Amino acid sequence: MNAAKYRDILDENLLQSAQDLRLGRRFTFQQDNDPKHTAKITKEWLHNNSVTVLEWPSQSPDLNPIEHLWRDLKMAVHQRLPSNLTELERICKEEWQRIPKSRFEVFLFGPINEAKSEARIGDGVAVFTLQKTRDELWEQLFTNIEQAILKVQEKEAEKSKAKAARIQQEKNYALETMMKWLKKQAEARRRNPDWLKEKGEPLSY
Repeated sequence: MNAAKYRDILDENLLQSAQDLRLGRRFTFQQDNDPKHTAKITKEWLHNNSVTVLEWPSQSPDLNPIEHLWRDLKMAVHQRLPSNLTELERICKEEWQRIPKSRFEVFLFGPINEAKSEARIGDGVAVFTLQKTRDELWEQLFTNIEQAILKVQEKEAEKSKAKAARIQQEKNYALETMMKWLKKQAEARRRNPDWLKEKGEPLSY
């Protein structure tokens, strides 16, 4: 995902989510220091839409509660060894739903409103939307996975193409070498038809 895509996601979701949660403009937006989060076009969008952004120290992913839950999810999915994208998507959703409510509450320091799938911290100063019932997150995840697979396939195709070209080059060289050898034999026969019989071995070059 690049900065332009991230800005589009903010444009399509952030203010609407704040409205759905009845936050109005009384919210502080939290994001880490990923390059797309701090890109010029992202900062301009946040400024133009009067979004207050929580200052975030560098190299501090552990301060973001969702990062701990991503780790839980990755470990659980890894243990089930999905064999294809369809199976991976199904397992991800199953394991996400299996994360106990208490696990969320430990990291969010507040009770979870399951109806709205959100947690408020500090009497509503910060609100985390858990997105357990939304598909957008999964769609983006699998778009990234598919893109990664395509890149791997492209690299493998390039390797196969290079290998085929190398094999063809070796065949051409072998054929060219054989033709040179046959040409020298023909010239030797033309000069002395009995030369090869007398020599008892092929002509070297």
